[in-house]
Amino acid sequence: MGYRVQADGKIILKADAPVDEIVKTLGEVFPDVYQYDGLPPRLEVTLNDSYHEEATMEALKKIEKWTLSGKINYVGEQGDVWRHVFMIRKQDTEWVQEWVEESGTVYYLSDDERRFLEQLVLREIRKTDGFTTKEMKNLRGFLSALLLHLEEA
Repeated sequence: MGYRVQADGKIILKADAPVDEIVKTLGEVFPDVYQYDGLPPRLEVTLNDSYHEEATMEALKKIEKWTLSGKINYVGEQGDVWRHVFMIRKQDTEWVQEWVEESGTVYYLSDDERRFLEQLVLREIRKTDGFTTKEMKNLRGFLSALLLHLEEA
C-alpha cells in the first residue's frame, strides 16, 4: 500500500498523440483520467488514494514524447506538497523533455511574524533612499496584500 495523497493536474498532448493509449497508461496510476474534446488533446488527472512513486514516474516517462505541457499537484496525508511539472529545457546542445518533481513546504505566518517580515522588508528598502513617504505607504499596503495572498494560497 502506498502513501495516501490527493492529486490533480492537467496535461496537454501533441496533436498526433495516441490518446487512448496514453489514457490507459495514466489510468494505471490515476484512477480518474478525463479527456477534453478538441486539439491539442487535453487530459485532466485526479487521485485520492495511494501514491506509488515508481509507478507514477514510469507512467509519466512513457508519455513524455507526446507531452507538450503538464503539471500535477499533490498533497500528502501529512500535509507535504509536491508536484510534477513537464519541462522542456536546453542541456548543453540538446533539448531535454522530462517530468521533474518539485517540492516545498507551506508556512503559515502569525500576525506577529507578518508584521516582523513587513518591517524587515521596509527597513531594507529605506536603506536605498529611493522612496518617498507616499510610495512607502503604497508599498506597505502592497506588502500587506501580498502576505495575505501568500497565506491564503
